Amino acid sequence: MMKHWLLKLPLFALCAASACATVMFDEDFEDSSIYVEGRPLPVDKGIIHHGQWDILSKSVQPGVVGQLEGNSFLELRATDRLKARAIGRFGYSNAEASLIADALQFRLSFKISTSLNDTLHIQLCGGDGKARASVGMDNDGRLNVSFGGEREIVDTTLRPHTWYVLEFLMPEKPKTKSAFTFNLYEADGKTLISSKRGQISRSVEDGGSSYSHFDIQHNVAGEILFIDNIKAVVNPETLKGATD
Repeated sequence: MMKHWLLKLPLFALCAASACATVMFDEDFEDSSIYVEGRPLPVDKGIIHHGQWDILSKSVQPGVVGQLEGNSFLELRATDRLKARAIGRFGYSNAEASLIADALQFRLSFKISTSLNDTLHIQLCGGDGKARASVGMDNDGRLNVSFGGEREIVDTTLRPHTWYVLEFLMPEKPKTKSAFTFNLYEADGKTLISSKRGQISRSVEDGGSSYSHFDIQHNVAGEILFIDNIKAVVNPETLKGATD
């Protein structure tokens, strides 16, 4: 997988269209001084480039760094007793987590070892802790997107062991009736498979008109959700047409 080319190309487009975008999270798991094969994600401040990997409770199975054919990635493997989970908090730097009030582009690459049913969740969350954008899966291996609390099916069955790119385009200062765009791409990050637009997932309460972190999890014992190339970019002018 051409991981470096995959998600750096959109940044060049963003910078060309307006002032260079502000990166809030950017991890491809290739830095061997940070990510060690077979080890959990580092959770201390000041380690990754932007933001912080969250400390998880002992009731979940943390993700570990995997490697195959020269590519490093995150493996979320559930056990018989514990669901697998990873949470990343956004940051203008790696000194502390930051809330984002501007429009946001969030992307990641992912693949599944098998259908992960309705225990799969990939969520972008607000300052109130509630999901602003949420993707799940049905028992047939199709994704579904939450719009205003109602699930809309993405009419594409995902192929196991095949990389895809998920994208959320989020509005600035989200309100209860605000809309976002969900895009699903082939592994190249350009070939669009599906695009859907609708109301944000959950109502916005006090402190929720911002974005704080993403949350990825599943609970199918022995199976793996692979994650790579996570990138969160703030650029209100460039994203305005896709988020109004």
